[in-house]
Amino acid sequence: MSDEEEQHNPRDEEDTPEYANAPTHPMPGDDDDDDEVEENEQGDTKETEEEEDDKEVVSKLAGNKECGKRTCSVIAHNKMVLHALKHLSSAVFGLLIGVTYKEESSSSTYMHIMDAIPLQHTCFSAMLIEVAFLQIQEWLNRVCKSTNTLSKNVRVLGVYFANNHADDVDKNTSAVIIASQLMKQYSRSSLLLCQVVSERINMAYHGEDSALDWYMLRNNGNAEHKKDWRDVEDVYIVQCTQKATLKDYPDWLVNTKQLKALDVANQKFKQLNLAQMVQSNGEEKIYDFDDHLDDQSKDW
Repeated sequence: MSDEEEQHNPRDEEDTPEYANAPTHPMPGDDDDDDEVEENEQGDTKETEEEEDDKEVVSKLAGNKECGKRTCSVIAHNKMVLHALKHLSSAVFGLLIGVTYKEESSSSTYMHIMDAIPLQHTCFSAMLIEVAFLQIQEWLNRVCKSTNTLSKNVRVLGVYFANNHADDVDKNTSAVIIASQLMKQYSRSSLLLCQVVSERINMAYHGEDSALDWYMLRNNGNAEHKKDWRDVEDVYIVQCTQKATLKDYPDWLVNTKQLKALDVANQKFKQLNLAQMVQSNGEEKIYDFDDHLDDQSKDW
């Protein structure tokens, strides 16, 4: 899962075989010398244009700072919990997507998780995860194009998981593997690991808890080592004031100005409305990539 795969998706080219990694070096017949001269002449101009584009995009994506630097939407929260609830006897995991940007004045990295994409509830398969990631990345690229945003700002922001035993609160090995691979592509300041703690779902149902624990790499930690993923307490759950309809989904995904902090001080987590979701069998409407492979009518 490299930057090259994001920028050069072989599926976009009709005459190119669908390989995961398309060649990026010059191919026979390329006008190497002409390209090099042209790149040198236009290099400074391109850099200036990119800097201006970055400032414009950051200005567009800058959301409600009162919500905090790291946020998770109610929609993403409930999808994670319902995914875990649907498969209580199995380990589950998925990806978190949203918006991230770096504020130039303070050099602070903001990340707003807007949605969760369930991936698996069966045995971990690196190959299936790679296939799913490529499809997600292709879809996010279309979102960026339709909303005039950059792929580095709208992307995968983390991994979530739940263990298959309620008393197991250890970090899931499969989730850590996925996160470590993502870390090779993204910065550690904009990647999170989230655990749905099964034994706390009942408290979340009653609005007393979120049932989530969050982790980030600290002090140059190794992404492949579980112990280096340390607890973080400043990921805040937020409401979205814009309705996430299928038609307006791309605009909803990048609209961080709609975010509104929960009134945790007075209402704790009752605004999650998780009880209402469970009572209406909301977990039955959650499909992951495993489900989709078994039945393609199930939209994951």
